[in-house]
Amino acid sequence: MNIKNILKRINLDTNIKNYSTNLNTLNLLMKSFLEYIPYENLDFSHKKIISFNILKIYEKIVNNNRGGICYETNSLFAYLLSTLGFKVDMIFTKVKDLKYIGADYPHLALIVHIDKCKYLVDIGFAQNTREALNINDSEYISEFENILFKIVKIDDEFVLLKKTKNNNYIESYSFKEDKKTFKDFENIFSNEKTKEEPSLPRILVSKAKDEGRVTLYKNIFSINTNELKRKWQVTDENRNEILRDYFDIEFAFDNVNAI
Repeated sequence: MNIKNILKRINLDTNIKNYSTNLNTLNLLMKSFLEYIPYENLDFSHKKIISFNILKIYEKIVNNNRGGICYETNSLFAYLLSTLGFKVDMIFTKVKDLKYIGADYPHLALIVHIDKCKYLVDIGFAQNTREALNINDSEYISEFENILFKIVKIDDEFVLLKKTKNNNYIESYSFKEDKKTFKDFENIFSNEKTKEEPSLPRILVSKAKDEGRVTLYKNIFSINTNELKRKWQVTDENRNEILRDYFDIEFAFDNVNAI
């Protein structure tokens, strides 16, 4: 794997010497990753059980210009950060809203250590905070896409909360600091091979824009930016065009019923 190719994939300077292990660099890397690599679970439309071998993740996202689910994107991001000199731990979180992920599948996120502080980093959760959050700073509020985010500690767990401006905070997910490795999730979907009707999520592709995002969920495509807010139904004929034109993904569906 070539670290310069990962940086090129997210449209950043490929000179590794220009990156310091500080919070500003971390947030820059997060922002660029989210704007150039979408969250997407398109492989499920082929009923393909995803491999979490880091070499295959690199091949898919970097060489084949794809996105991925949390296990793929956060794994690749952890590799990028570690190579640049950051101390990174992988963790599992418990997601409150199970619309896009089943109860059997914990969400993968990251803890990054900088100057004796621990930051939650997550570029694999679609609509989410786009900056690192100090897990021990419950006063800090992060705002993106008109959603407020903050972290509080309840008993022995940390909780990521979110709210729209006119509502109360609700739990996005909770987590502990228990470190995980690739072996903890490399076979996480293996049980699906034995099911007649796999309980895998519906198609979701989402990519951050400088102000807002674009999202394909099942057969609905939406644009939500400062300049344009629009939503429309996608036909079988133009679904691949949406992926190509808005997500820079070349993908052919061979099982429309999986959408």
